Amino acid sequence: MNKNQNYYKEELQKLSVDYGVPLKLCYGKELFESLNIPQVWDEVLTHLVRWRETLPDLPSLNFDENPLESFKEIKDLAPSVYRKLLDNDGIFNLVLILFPEQKVLKMLVEHFRQQNKTIYQQLASKLAARLLPLR
Repeated sequence: MNKNQNYYKEELQKLSVDYGVPLKLCYGKELFESLNIPQVWDEVLTHLVRWRETLPDLPSLNFDENPLESFKEIKDLAPSVYRKLLDNDGIFNLVLILFPEQKVLKMLVEHFRQQNKTIYQQLASKLAARLLPLR
């Protein structure tokens, strides 16, 4: 915050000179104290606490928490979808965030190996190779 504070102070100084008005940098309660209404800051904090309590729970981004359900949802995606995921390092890194324990990904490897088509054997090899360095 100190780095930002220095930047904003410099910018405010420039604006103050350019417009000929005094400007002051305030963080949090400082603004309300300078306006002689410190109780408003307390009201803002109280409101934010109540607001946070009304927010719905965010869904989990860990699809390995319920691996069987996640596997059922994605196992029948088209091979082209899996190729795109596996052939792009950036995208695959995002996949690893969604499947941090790799449970579902390992299930997919086995699922692909059980398929008779060549494309699935290739997908199984590609996915298994992607998982090996991460073990």
